Amino acid sequence: MTLLERAGTAAGLVVVAGLVAAGLWGVLDGVLGGGYLAATVAAGSVVAGLVFSLFVLGARSDRWLENPYW
Repeated sequence: MTLLERAGTAAGLVVVAGLVAAGLWGVLDGVLGGGYLAATVAAGSVVAGLVFSLFVLGARSDRWLENPYW
């Protein structure tokens, strides 16, 4: 890896870390500061339940490997 590639990788990591930190700051400030913690947890659990149920339905299907895509 050249020095320029390492600098690009480091810059990319700094940008990603900054975006993650800004996102966490916004979520924590909005949820904890605004009193929306219960609503956020409820919505997250509903979404997780729906995604898991779709996963289970897809995993139990007998036709999922018969698709010509695979």
